[in-house]
This record gives sequence, C-alpha cells and structure tokens, in this order.
Amino acid sequence: MPAKFVLIVDDSIDIRECFQVALESAGYRVETAIDGVHALKSMKLARPDVIILDAVMPVMDGFEFLYHARSDFAGSLPPVILCSGFDITVSEAKRRGTYAFLRKPVALPQLIMLVEEALAGRTPSPAVLNQETELAAIARMRASQASSLAVSSVPMDLLTARIESVLVWLKEYFDVDLALFALMREKSLVAISITDAPTALKQTLGADSPILSIIETGSTLVVPDASNGHLIAGDWRVFGGIRSFAGVPIFSNPLVAIGALCLAMRSLARFPAEDVLLLEEAGRRSARLWGPVEAPAGESPPWAGLPWALTREGFEVLVEMELRVASRRQNAIELAIFELEHDFDERAADAIRLAGTRYRTALSMFDKRRIALFKRALDVKSASRQINEAAARLSHSTGVRGIGSVLLTPDSIDVVTAESLIQMAVRAVNESIDSGGINHVLVSASSPAHL
Repeated sequence: MPAKFVLIVDDSIDIRECFQVALESAGYRVETAIDGVHALKSMKLARPDVIILDAVMPVMDGFEFLYHARSDFAGSLPPVILCSGFDITVSEAKRRGTYAFLRKPVALPQLIMLVEEALAGRTPSPAVLNQETELAAIARMRASQASSLAVSSVPMDLLTARIESVLVWLKEYFDVDLALFALMREKSLVAISITDAPTALKQTLGADSPILSIIETGSTLVVPDASNGHLIAGDWRVFGGIRSFAGVPIFSNPLVAIGALCLAMRSLARFPAEDVLLLEEAGRRSARLWGPVEAPAGESPPWAGLPWALTREGFEVLVEMELRVASRRQNAIELAIFELEHDFDERAADAIRLAGTRYRTALSMFDKRRIALFKRALDVKSASRQINEAAARLSHSTGVRGIGSVLLTPDSIDVVTAESLIQMAVRAVNESIDSGGINHVLVSASSPAHL
C-alpha cells in the first residue's frame, strides 16, 4: 500500500523541515509549500490525504488558501490541521471547518497522533489536543525565559543605540511607516521603534501583544490588513493606527528567539514574499548581518562609523533576495566597490550618509578601506544616480584609490547570482586600482561575456 500523502504549508523553512523529517520518519510521503499559492499548485498535481497548514503567511495565508482550495477543487477537502502561534486565528479556524487547531510551537508526537486520527476518520482526541495545548504553553514560557536570559548581559544603552541605527536604515530601506525591535528584558516585553519622529520611542508592551507570540513561538506574523481590529487594540494605538504588519523572530542561536523585528504601514499594503524572507534572514542571522553588538576588546570594527552597515555575509544574502525582486519587477541593479585612500573614518561615514536615500540601498564594509554599495531602482539611470553621488562625495572627503561598478540591466538579472555580481565588482575595483579612474561594467542580455 502506498504511503499516505501529507502536504505541509508553512512559510518558515525551519518548521517545514522539522515537520517533514518527523512525518517521513513515521512513514508518510511528504511535500512542502512555502505559501498558499504554491500549495494550490501542488494540489493540482496530487491530492494530499492530510494538509498541515500555517495560518499566517505572506502572499496567500492559510484562510485564503482554504477559500481557493474549496472553490477550485471538486469534492470535500482532505482534513486540514491548522497551526498558528497567534490567538487571533483560533475562532477563525473553527469557523472555517478545519479538522484541528494546534498552537505553536507544535509538539511533534501530538502532531503525528492527529495525522493518524485524521487518516482514520476519527474526530480529534480531546486528550491529544489538551496535551498539545499544555506542551505549547510550557514551551512558550521557557522560550520567553530563555529570551530574557540571552540579552540580560548586554547593557541596554549600548543595545538601544545599535538598534536605533539599524531601525532607521530598515525604515528607509523598505519605505515603511514604522520599524520596531522588541525583546524580553527582565520578564517585560520592551519595544524600540522608529516612526516619523526624529528619535526612537522605547516602551513596555502588554502581555497580550502579538509580538510576544512571535518571540515565544519563533513564528513569522504577516497581516496585510489589520483594520478588523486584531492588531489595532492596546499597544498598537501608540503607533498611530497600524494597517499592515510583518514581524519575524530574531535568534541568538537556532533555538533561542531573543526578540522580534517588525515593519508596519498605516496604509493597506502587502509585504512581498521576498521582503518577508529577507526579514527572516535578518532575524535568523542578526549578529552575522550587522556584526556583534559589542566589538572585541581593543578592536574598532569596520562598521563602527555606520552601525547599520551589513557584514559581507549579510550583504550577499540581501543582494540575492533583491535579485529575485528585480527579476520579477524588471528593475535595474548597480553594485559598486570603493577602495579608499585611508581607513574608513567619520568623513567617509558622512559622505555615505549624504549620498541620497537609503530606499533599497545597502552598504557593507568588506574591510577598513573597502566599501560595497548596492542599489535597486526602476531603471538604469536611477540605479546609477546614488552610486555616482557616493563616489563623488567619497572622492572629495577622504580620497578613493579605485572604484569598480557593475550595472545590471533588467534583461540580465536572471543570469546573475549575488556571488557572481560581487565577484565582478571585486575584479572591477582591482582593475580600477591598477589602471586609475572608475571601472564601469555594464551587464545586459547582449553582453553576457562579463559573467
């Protein structure tokens, strides 16, 4: 007899892999989907026997998936086990007729028991559901305690100063109304936020804040439209009436979420899947993206003048995500590397700050004299404008030994990776140092030789 087919739909790669390994070990055939859209495509190829569905996902969430699945496919749906770390979905799950609702973090033995009961046509066992609820509550409490303990050794003033710089960059990079970082501090949920005000707002959030659930469950929360009141109550009034929201957990290691990184809009807006994935990468690798909060004793790290500058690893992750967006939207991209005459200092930092908007602009300090600057824009001219402004200001303020710039036209995006783009820019700046002047490389469909 062929193995029963279970479809897992969740935007978290960690949860998908965890569930998949557990269910395959139990003898099931498993496929996964990153959101409701991909799940519908999978169902057109093969009908699952059970669906394990995340409630809150970008692009198409679990409830929208249920609507389309019922209208697009003949007959009744297979049993759907809905999973979420957020209370806002409990009543909706019952109304939509799902087989069972599990609160994250999900206990794997109980999940497997529910799959077995669903396949046998039995109603969910109250004992299994109650046990799973109790285990989830214990796991959330332990996660909250671990989160508070993980950041207790870092001075709050140092942490706040570093976070403010990152939040300012995130707000401008994504062009949102609010960027927020929340963490557990002495059993309280403390939020540091940047809005339109010139300084950050620091406050304690309530125990019913959905941000706490992000930290306790390690789950992403994306709400395209919060006007129904789910997120407008309580803490959210302080932020001026949030309409659209995306929040991801920040991990100090793969097991401990120490906080949440959130973006919000006062208008109705859908956060692109690539932006959510980029935020999740930021949460998963926060220390490696922006460097440690505290530098080793006696060292002055390259990013000291620009606390929001990305590490090289983080820069490559961001560029890879932005290449996907540029491909879908037919945008242009430019990446330039500057070799300075002297070590990076406050003059160079000022030149970078004054070189235009930070919308879809990212910077990385490859070392103390080498700066990489990335820009995605609607067209080639717009992408180059900010790079040229930075080049002029750096040349005037601190001196530049060489500049290597790679410009991707919209028709060339699909044949370039982040690694190859950075390598091209490195070669270009090295040649520029040898020859003098700026070395521009244009990559288009008609000139693939540069790859």
